[in-house]
Amino acid sequence: MSNRVTLKAYAKVNLSLDITGKRADGYHLLDSVMQSVSLFDTVTVEKASDGIVIDCPVCGDRSNIAYKASEMYLDAAGIASGVRITVDKHIPVCGGLGGGSADCAATLLALNGIFGAFTADKLSNMAGSLGADVPFCMVGGTARCRGIGELIEPLPAIRGLYLVLISDGDKPSTGEMYRRIDGASALSHPDNGALSAEIARGDLRAASAHMLNVFESVWERTELDAKFALLRLHGAFHCGLSGSGPTVFGLFDSREAAENCAVSARKIYRLVNICHTVESGCEIIE
Repeated sequence: MSNRVTLKAYAKVNLSLDITGKRADGYHLLDSVMQSVSLFDTVTVEKASDGIVIDCPVCGDRSNIAYKASEMYLDAAGIASGVRITVDKHIPVCGGLGGGSADCAATLLALNGIFGAFTADKLSNMAGSLGADVPFCMVGGTARCRGIGELIEPLPAIRGLYLVLISDGDKPSTGEMYRRIDGASALSHPDNGALSAEIARGDLRAASAHMLNVFESVWERTELDAKFALLRLHGAFHCGLSGSGPTVFGLFDSREAAENCAVSARKIYRLVNICHTVESGCEIIE
C-alpha cells in the first residue's frame, strides 16, 4: 500500500447514445457505446491525518463528485484518517466528456490503492451510485454501457483512431436536456447492436453508419451543423455529439488530418482538443 497515488483520468466520448426508458425513481435508462480518449485530468490522492480536502480549480468543495466519492469510501470502510485530493484539470468542464466522472473514478481507484478496503466488484457498485459514467470511467477502453451505466459490455479495442473535440458553446443543464428528451414528440434512435457488431468486426467505417446521439434531436441544429461541416471539410468520416453536449467530435483515420482540422478549428473556436483512443479509463502514474 502507498500513502500517495497519482492517476491519469481519461475523458470519454459517446460514439453513440440512446435513451431506452425511464425508471420509476426518475433515472433514465441508457444504451451507449463509449470510448476512452487520451485527453486527461491528473488526480492525486494522499493520505492525511483527518478530514477531506480537495484542491480543484473549478470545484473545490463538498459538491465535487470526487469529494463525495472519498466521503463514501471512507465511511463505508470505517476509516478514520483523511485524504487530500488534487485535481489538475484539462478536460473541459460540463462538456459531455465525463471529466467529473473520470476524476471520481480515479479517486476511488487511488483510495483503494492506499487503503485496499474493497474488491473490484464492490468498488464498481460504489461507482454506479455516484454517477452513470463513473463505472465506465473506472474500466475505460471501448464498451457498450446500459441500464443506468452499471451494465458494461467490453468491446474490442478501437486503435489508431484520432478525434478532434470542439467544446465551445453553452447548453442548458443536463437535467433540462433530459426534460427535452422526455417532452420530444419524435426522436432519432441509433442501432447500438449493429454498431457493436461492426466494431467487433473491426470495420469502423461501417460502424460509423450506426453512430448517433439521441440528444442531437433536441439540440439547436444550426450550432451543431456548423461544427460538423468544419470537421467534415477537413476529412472527418463521422461527426457526433458527446453526452448531452456541447462537445462535438470528428473521427479521423490519420493524425495529420486531425491536426490540420484542429488548426483550422482553433481559428474559430476556443476549446479545441486533438486526441486519440486509449484502452483504459484511468492509468496510474505513481
